[in-house]
Amino acid sequence: MSEAKKGRQKQEGSGRPSQQISVFDKKKNETTIYDSISEASRALDIPNSSIRLNLKTATIYKDRYIFKKILCGYNGLPLFMYNRDMSILYYYTSEQINFITKFSVHHTTFTKHLNNGTYYLGKYKFLREPVLTAKVKDMSDTDLAIMLEKDRIKYNKNKPENSLSKAVLLIDVNNSEITIECESLGKAIEFLKKKGLPASKSVFVKRLNTNQAYHGYYFKTL
Repeated sequence: MSEAKKGRQKQEGSGRPSQQISVFDKKKNETTIYDSISEASRALDIPNSSIRLNLKTATIYKDRYIFKKILCGYNGLPLFMYNRDMSILYYYTSEQINFITKFSVHHTTFTKHLNNGTYYLGKYKFLREPVLTAKVKDMSDTDLAIMLEKDRIKYNKNKPENSLSKAVLLIDVNNSEITIECESLGKAIEFLKKKGLPASKSVFVKRLNTNQAYHGYYFKTL
C-alpha cells in the first residue's frame, strides 16, 4: 500500500466536528485521508449516502473502495477476518470493537492471533490490512454470529485437554521449506530426543509461536 495521501483542505465553518475517513482504492492500491464524508463524496463523485451506508455495513463499494472511519483509541483500529488461505473475506470493520460487541470475540483473542499469525478457532485469520484478491462473503451479521458460535462449540468439543496434545510444525531455521509436522507437543519433544538433543518441555513451550529457535527449529502450533 502506498503512503496515505492527504485529501483537500476542510472548509472552515461552524457546527459539530466532521468525521474524518480513509478511503482505500483497490484499483490504485492507495489510501487517501479525507476530513469529512462530504469531502470524499465530492472528490470521488460518490453519493454521500452511499459512503455512509458502506461505512455502516463495512462492505466494499463497487468492488473498489473501502471506507473507514478514523477514530482515536484502541477500539478504532480496523480488523479483517478471512479464511485460512485468505481467499474469502468474511467480515471487515473499521472499529475492531465490533468483533467484541457483535461476535463475542475478545480483544485479547484476536490480538493474540494477529501477533502470532495463528488461526481463530483453527480456521479464521485476522489481519489489519485488506487482501485485494479475497472475495467478500455475502453474510449478514446475524448469520456470521451464528456460524461463529457453531464453530466455537465444535472447536471447544474437540479442543485438546492439555498443551502437550497440540499439533506442532517444526520449521528449519536455515531453510523454511523444510518442515516437520508433529501431532502433538509431546511428539515434537520425542522427535528431538531421538536426534540425541536434550528437549526441555518448559523451554519448548516458551519458544512456541515465537521467533526464537530451539535446537535449529522454530515451533508453530497448527
